[in-house]
Amino acid sequence: EIGKLSASLSRSKNEIKDLKHALSSVKNTIKIMDDIIFAKDQAIITYYDGFRSIKPNYIDNTIEPAIFYEKDAKNLWNGWHDDTKDDLNIRKKYTFRTRV
Repeated sequence: EIGKLSASLSRSKNEIKDLKHALSSVKNTIKIMDDIIFAKDQAIITYYDGFRSIKPNYIDNTIEPAIFYEKDAKNLWNGWHDDTKDDLNIRKKYTFRTRV
């Protein structure tokens, strides 16, 4: 009976060790994906700003403006930015500038 408990405890410790390793791997993958998304967003913003310098009247409503002319618009974008942690569809649809 003690041998079975000891074996079970040993298996459980190994499973915990494996789960910790898997969790660490997932966290690393998430960080890499966040870095890729950030780089993509910055590239989009750079091209958009360049395009806007040539054609200032063009506005893409899915890219966060560099300057807000209305308080409501700034609040709306801040809300979307805060909600991206919980709703990945927002992250897919909109491009956000870097928060300082």
